[in-house]
Amino acid sequence: MGVSMKDTGPITVLKALATAEGANATAGLHHAKIIRKGGNGASEIPVDIMQIMQAKAPDVMLQADDILFVPSSAGKSARKPQYYDAPPSDPLQGPTPIYIR
Repeated sequence: MGVSMKDTGPITVLKALATAEGANATAGLHHAKIIRKGGNGASEIPVDIMQIMQAKAPDVMLQADDILFVPSSAGKSARKPQYYDAPPSDPLQGPTPIYIR
């Protein structure tokens, strides 16, 4: 899912994220990147949004036509609650649901 923004002047990574209504629960904030088009093609600039949010890194200024890409975190996605059917311990009982948190 993406959000397109009009160029209304200077904007930082955090302001762009806030304008997009924040990151979702499974966002990989440590592994974001800015995709910037230039004369030699596109370049990727790594951005640790979590470090910016904790004031441990400067908030990066975006340029016109930049793309802020925030990937999903496999670890956070795996921790989402899911239902799984386990093999039955007693063949007469059928599948036993297991809730994973």
